[in-house]
Amino acid sequence: MFFESSRPVTGPEFFNRAEELKELLRSVDILRQGSTHYLALLGWRKVGKTSLLWQFMEAARGRDVHFFSVDCWEKKPTPKIFFQDYLIRTLDGFIRDHNPSGFRSPIRTALVQESRLLSTIADLRQLGIKAITEGTELLLELRRNGYSDALFAGIVDLPERIAQETNTCFVAIIDEFQELKDLNHFKAIKEYMGDIFAFFRARWSRHKRVNYIISGSKITMMKEILTRERAPLFQHFKILEVEVFREADARTLLREVSSRAEKPIPKGLIDKLLAVVGFHPFYLQVLGGELCRQEQLDEDAFKVTVQENLFSATGKLALYFQDIVGRIVGRSASLEQTLIQIAHQPGTLSQLAARMEVGTGTLKSWIDRASDLIKFTDGIYQIADPCLRLYLSGKSEMKPILPTLVLGNEAEQTVARHMAAAGFELIYQSRASRGAFDLLAIQGAREIGAQVKKAHLPYYLPREKLHLMTHWAEKLAWIPLLALVIEEDVRFYDIRHLKAKGKSCRIDEKTQAIDNLLMLGS
Repeated sequence: MFFESSRPVTGPEFFNRAEELKELLRSVDILRQGSTHYLALLGWRKVGKTSLLWQFMEAARGRDVHFFSVDCWEKKPTPKIFFQDYLIRTLDGFIRDHNPSGFRSPIRTALVQESRLLSTIADLRQLGIKAITEGTELLLELRRNGYSDALFAGIVDLPERIAQETNTCFVAIIDEFQELKDLNHFKAIKEYMGDIFAFFRARWSRHKRVNYIISGSKITMMKEILTRERAPLFQHFKILEVEVFREADARTLLREVSSRAEKPIPKGLIDKLLAVVGFHPFYLQVLGGELCRQEQLDEDAFKVTVQENLFSATGKLALYFQDIVGRIVGRSASLEQTLIQIAHQPGTLSQLAARMEVGTGTLKSWIDRASDLIKFTDGIYQIADPCLRLYLSGKSEMKPILPTLVLGNEAEQTVARHMAAAGFELIYQSRASRGAFDLLAIQGAREIGAQVKKAHLPYYLPREKLHLMTHWAEKLAWIPLLALVIEEDVRFYDIRHLKAKGKSCRIDEKTQAIDNLLMLGS
C-alpha cells in the first residue's frame, strides 16, 4: 500500500475525519427516519473532502439508500452539461443498487453513441418504474435542447420521485457547488429559473426522501451562498469545515503509509517534512510518495524531494499551485504580484501598499479577490497555507536562494547568500550532493558545484573527497568549488588547483582563494 495523491482514498488508506464522517452518517440515519439534514463541506482543494465523501458513501450505501455525485470542477458547468449529468447520475445511482445485473455499464457510458443510448433507454423502461421512464423522456428532451421550466424542475425532482415510487431514499452530493453560480449568466437559466440557487431551494424544500450534501473549495464564495442573510440558501445547510490534519494525524499518515510500503520514513525526516510543508494531506501524500522512491531515505533524499516537487517549475506541487493561483488571479499581474509580496513579507495594509506603491483601497480590492489564500491576523496579512507561501516566495526576489534557505544548513545558507550577491541566477540543493557537492549555482551557461564546510584554518580536505568532486565535476561539466565558512566570512577555492599530499589536502592562509566568482574560468 503506497502513498496516493492522484485519486481519493478510502478503506485502510483513509485517515482522520472521524467527526466529519460521523456527522455524514448521522444524516443518513435522519433520512431513514423521514427527515433531512443538509450538510456543506468547506475546505481547500485536495484537503480530503472527496475522500471523506467516498468513504461516507461506502459506509452508508444500502438497498434502501442510493447515492449519486455530480462534480462541478472538472467540467465547466453549462445548463446542458450540469443537468444531464445530474439526471444520468440519478438513474445510475438507483440502477447500481436496484438492478446491478440487468445493466452491463452505467448509462453515462452509453452517451457516446446514440443507438447505444436508445437501446439503454429501452431497457430502462422495461423496469416498469414510472419515474424511471419519465426520467428517460427528460433525458431525450434535454438532448434536443428543449429547455423549459418543467424540464429543469423534472430533472431536479427525479430523485425524490424515484424514491417515493420505490420506497427508498437518495443522497445527492454536488462537489464544488460554488461553480454553479456561473450558470446564472446563461439565457436558459435566467429565462426559466431566475437564480439557480433560489430554484434549488424551491424544489429541494418539497423533497422528503432526498438529502443534499454539497462541498466547495472557494470558501469565501461558499459562505456567501450559505450564510449571507439575503442568499436563497441562507441557513439551509450545516457547515462542516474540513481542515488540514492535526500534527499527530499527519505524523501517523507518513509513518504508517511508508511502513506499509516497506520504506519507513525516519522520524527525523518526518519532522523536517512537516516543518517545511505543514499538515495538508495532499502535500504529505505527494512528498511522502516521492521520498519513498529515493534510493536512500536520508537528509539528501529529503532535500532533493522537496526541491524537485516544490521549487522546480515542473514539480508536482509547483504545477498544482500554479493551477490554483492561476484560477484566482486570471490575467491580473497586479493580483499575482500582491500574493507574491504578501508571501515574501507579510505586513499591514499600509505597509504592503507602500511597498507596492499603490493606494490602500486598490490593494484591498485585490486582496479581497484572493481572500481564500490570505489570512488576516492582528492587522497582518499573510498567506494562509505555509506550503503555498513557499511557492509564491519562490517567485519573489528570494528565488535565487530560497530553496537553500529552506532546506540547507547554516553554512549552506551563508554560502548561498554570498553567491547570490555575486550575481548567480539560481542556487539550490545539488542532485549530486550525496558526498560530492551540496549546492549548484548557475550563472548564464556556467554551472558551479560547491562543497560547503563550516571550518577553521588550516582545513584538511580528505583525498577521497577531492577525487570525488573532481570526478563528478568532469562528468557533469561543472566548475568544482570548495566553500569554507569561517566565522562570518566565506572563502571559495577552485578544486582543480588543489592537490593532496598524503591522505589530505591542507588549506591554510597561504592557499589561494578566489577573489571574484564572476571571473572564474571554465
